[in-house]
Amino acid sequence: MQYRGKESHAAVAPHLGVNAADAATVAQVAIGLLRQQLAPGQMMHGIVTEGGQAVNVIPGHTTLRYAMRALESESLRDLEGRVYGCFAAGRWPPDVNTTSTPPHPHTRS
Repeated sequence: MQYRGKESHAAVAPHLGVNAADAATVAQVAIGLLRQQLAPGQMMHGIVTEGGQAVNVIPGHTTLRYAMRALESESLRDLEGRVYGCFAAGRWPPDVNTTSTPPHPHTRS
């Protein structure tokens, strides 16, 4: 999942920025709260792969990478829907845009 805001200098013009890292934070908090309600066999794991380059610049772009697993296909589809709902919650800041990469096909191991 990618969030795109607007980069801006944090000291000179913070009011002109749209913090994409804030969007990623909201999504991660929502996912963390979802964990307590996972069904047996449902799992999710994620990392932030991009999230800004300097401490004094409001980041205009962040990327999260998540993987989801479940014992049954129906359970995985349910989990995907709930996690994508968490990603959608990250769009709360004004003017944040999102891009998501389609999930890999479901596989059984």
